Amino acid sequence: MPPDALDWQSKIPRLQKSVRRFLAGRVPDPGLLDDIVQETLLQAMRKIATLRDPDKLEPWCRRIALNFLRRHHRGIPVKRWSTLVSDIEAS
Repeated sequence: MPPDALDWQSKIPRLQKSVRRFLAGRVPDPGLLDDIVQETLLQAMRKIATLRDPDKLEPWCRRIALNFLRRHHRGIPVKRWSTLVSDIEAS
């Protein structure tokens, strides 16, 4: 499914709130919470073509967020937002 088919821009605020609420009790560090939320939305944008049912967008994003949280607990670092911004600016 192409990203524009979902009208991605209009859904970002709602998705951001949904993912943040989902993770809030699980991630006590506000900086890490922000990073996981941002990384989740970036990953969702990159992989949107794999979403089979547009009605499942929010649960799909929450699953992506949970996977990032699990990776963090396993010791696989989540890219810090400041690093992502630096990578983008360097491109």
